[in-house]
Amino acid sequence: MRYNEHLIHNCYHLPWERNDNPNGWIEPTTYCQLKCPGCYRGVDRSDHIPKHRSIVEMKSHVEWLIKNRNIHTLSIAGGDPLVYPHLVELVNFANQKGLRTLIYTNGIDLDEDYLIRLKTSGATQIIIHVDKFQNRKNCTTEIQVNEVRSQYCELFRKIGGINLGFIQPLCRENLSDLSINIRFFIKYRDIVNIVVYTLYREIGWNKSDHPEIHANLNMNEVIEKLMVSGVFMPAAYLPGVVKKDEPAWLFSYSIGSGSKIHGFLDKKVCTHLHTRYFNRHNRYMFISRSNRIKLSGLIQLIRFRSIRKILLKLITSENLFKSKLFFQTTLIIRGPVKEAEGWDLCQGCPDAILYNGKLQPSCILNVLSVDQKQQY
Repeated sequence: MRYNEHLIHNCYHLPWERNDNPNGWIEPTTYCQLKCPGCYRGVDRSDHIPKHRSIVEMKSHVEWLIKNRNIHTLSIAGGDPLVYPHLVELVNFANQKGLRTLIYTNGIDLDEDYLIRLKTSGATQIIIHVDKFQNRKNCTTEIQVNEVRSQYCELFRKIGGINLGFIQPLCRENLSDLSINIRFFIKYRDIVNIVVYTLYREIGWNKSDHPEIHANLNMNEVIEKLMVSGVFMPAAYLPGVVKKDEPAWLFSYSIGSGSKIHGFLDKKVCTHLHTRYFNRHNRYMFISRSNRIKLSGLIQLIRFRSIRKILLKLITSENLFKSKLFFQTTLIIRGPVKEAEGWDLCQGCPDAILYNGKLQPSCILNVLSVDQKQQY
């Protein structure tokens, strides 16, 4: 039995579909201050022409996603959404429609005033991309990168009421850094509720332009690195559309306090929570409003073995009633892979974008003009 097959057997298969999917993806701008290697939108290319889309068009996309995709969360990406002049209005519009909002950004324009305005408009979560390949000043090692991340953590801690996450692209050259940034994310688990690892893929960019990066990691290498460190235990997944026996998205949910992990949710708990939410709200959940866990909430799930193990660990450490508990999501995204049968994308693609009136996988949008054989 291959490692991936063993993982899938012990994970909840998220039942997301094209027209019943918790995530809606929009890109109101392709402007960005950085030129990150491997950018799916080709911002790092010399021929890139940035563009802001109209707020009217973006609102119509949101309404289309609500009607045709039954979304729970609106993910706003780019480019960098913080440079979009109508971002606050767009977040407020989504909030009025009953959606949670998730913003992907490099964080350069994020200050206290902007964060307060986003929070006031109803933003639920912001995921920030900081890494050593972005050519940021004094940001060439993982230790320096974590110093920048810590500044964002303190900012979100000060403002409160809005979730923070980080996204980290992985390649052969920074895989060894996982042991450093893992400890950082655990240390700040009270404020960092999600960590996303994406594998570099050579999609729409010239390898010769980025000789410092080798985009040849596979999921198993990352999974094993994280599991050996004791910070990752797979619980839910989305498979590929070609290689259905391999995960394309793989989730781990830990519960801990301070710098300690007390345990992980398992397949049965994930199945129960996702099914219960769908039965109550008639749509799937994508992001939560808070990463704080109440002890009473755990006790209500005591019939599940993984929850009993967490409670037992708290009791034996004499921290049952003293610790503030938080959950933290770790997500590994494999990214698109070109196979002989076509693009091996994510089943139930959460990041599909409305393009020319049709849903298309946002990760290969830049190559669709030359390869239209497979559509989502």
